[in-house]
Amino acid sequence: MALSRVQSVFREETTGGAISNAVTIAAPASGSLIVTALGGDKDIGADFAVPSGFTLLGSLYRQSNVSFGMAYKISNGTETTVSWVYGGVGATGANSEAWVGVYTGGTGTPLDVSAQNDSAGAAVTSLGTGTTATTAQADELALVMMAVDTLGNVTAPTWDNSFTTLGSAWNGSTNVGLAVGEKDLSATGTVTATYSGGGAGDQMAGGVVTFKAAAVVATGAGWSGAGWW
Repeated sequence: MALSRVQSVFREETTGGAISNAVTIAAPASGSLIVTALGGDKDIGADFAVPSGFTLLGSLYRQSNVSFGMAYKISNGTETTVSWVYGGVGATGANSEAWVGVYTGGTGTPLDVSAQNDSAGAAVTSLGTGTTATTAQADELALVMMAVDTLGNVTAPTWDNSFTTLGSAWNGSTNVGLAVGEKDLSATGTVTATYSGGGAGDQMAGGVVTFKAAAVVATGAGWSGAGWW
């Protein structure tokens, strides 16, 4: 049974000198999967860190033009704010875009495989997320995320490989953007996607991650001790 999305929230932080981006969500059911990503304008600073209680997926990426990170946790049922922090030494940008998704239907340990990629400081109009290792099972959720230094420099962008765009957030067309897509998997294999558009292009960094769905428990006739049912 596929994982089901119950929340998807984007938030822009546009305050000059900001050192965090706090996304407000409704408290999830305990045991839900919470996934989050942040795209930062320029180098977001040495204090860049995942929200408290979250596990980093891959590594935090900081470069002079764009920053990116993704993370997840299993909900304890009390989370109403997911707050990325940043700033400090090296920070040249304060604007950021964050996303939080909440899903049900995962296993108790849902994380499977992930990958990351970046344009190495080059301005591009398309970038792949990197390619994961082979997934552990057929029934999984795949999420793709991409930060773009100036989203307006990549026009009419889309995801390939049948990923559905959940949305994107950006501070106007002149600052950092963050795009997210999802796809239900039905067979094992490697996973990747490319985010592409037109325009002048800009620096990008992103990633892909998959999460295992819980197995369906079969029901039907059985022996109760007193007879068949």
